[in-house]
Amino acid sequence: VVFERIGDYAKDEILIVGDSLTSDIKGGNNAGILTCWYNPKKMENTKGVTVDFEITNLCNLNCITCYNRSGLNRCRKELSMAQLSQIIDRLSSEFDCNTFSFAGGEPLLHSELSELLNYTQSHPEFKFSFVTNGTVHNEAFFNAIRSNPEQYRVQISLDGSTEEINALTRGKGSFERTIRFIKRLTDFSFRPAIKM
Repeated sequence: VVFERIGDYAKDEILIVGDSLTSDIKGGNNAGILTCWYNPKKMENTKGVTVDFEITNLCNLNCITCYNRSGLNRCRKELSMAQLSQIIDRLSSEFDCNTFSFAGGEPLLHSELSELLNYTQSHPEFKFSFVTNGTVHNEAFFNAIRSNPEQYRVQISLDGSTEEINALTRGKGSFERTIRFIKRLTDFSFRPAIKM
């Protein structure tokens, strides 16, 4: 009803601020809209709400379905590691958030990825997700996942079950790189989520 009244809108330009984890925040998450939980009473987050960060605008692919056209960006815009750690620490201490998701663009292209991975490893009390296209093979990333697989969730995007189908959306050659990425994770018994 609210969005009908707003009219024409772009999901990536909306932030829902709400005080209910079960309606406002869950509804925004289900609709693919960024959310912010207003929690002045400092209630415990028992609903498993995840805080989503788009940590970089850069991407190494130029998928035709990308809502923010990350593959066209040539000027790097990122949340710095200082900003990320400050935000995560505050959300954790003030709002009892403990699950954080990193996307982009392609999060594995973040200029301070090593520092981010060190930060995640120094906070085993948190859960971290990475939403990736699976084409950037970063040893520090694989080592972090291998060191504490229960702490991480990895969602990998594919747009087809073959190179030919996937290439229609993601470009030639990305399918095989993504399959190799998945294999690297499953070689040490980590099970990523594959989104098609």
